[in-house]
Amino acid sequence: MIYCGDLIGVPFRYGGRDPKEALDCYGLLMELYRRAYRIELPDYTSPTSAAEISALMRGQLHLWQPVDDVEPGVVLFMRLGRFTHVAMYLGDDEFIHTSEITGGVCRERLSNWINRIEGLYRYAAQYSTDHSVCDHQEPARP
Repeated sequence: MIYCGDLIGVPFRYGGRDPKEALDCYGLLMELYRRAYRIELPDYTSPTSAAEISALMRGQLHLWQPVDDVEPGVVLFMRLGRFTHVAMYLGDDEFIHTSEITGGVCRERLSNWINRIEGLYRYAAQYSTDHSVCDHQEPARP
């Protein structure tokens, strides 16, 4: 389990890749995969709009394996209006995401978004069987 509580409130920005400055939904996913699985997801040239992000995500579907069950660590491909959005399921009916609408990284109830889910995925190169993702408690300091 990794600590992700420090990501809550990080501002949203298209093309955001730095958790100390701003993240978009894919930038958040990259950071979560880096922390939880030590996997560097492939990046792309920073898009400047939701339409560009959506097109790029759809073009990368071959990198993701569909899964049947919602469990911690599963990536949620969702629909936000006409556009594709990604988030990560944390467990206990919660997921973590960021968008222009939320203004920054937040946790929300999956049950409130269930009708927007288009697919459940794991990155094809993911080898970890530890599906625990985020610990919201700050780690103890030595």
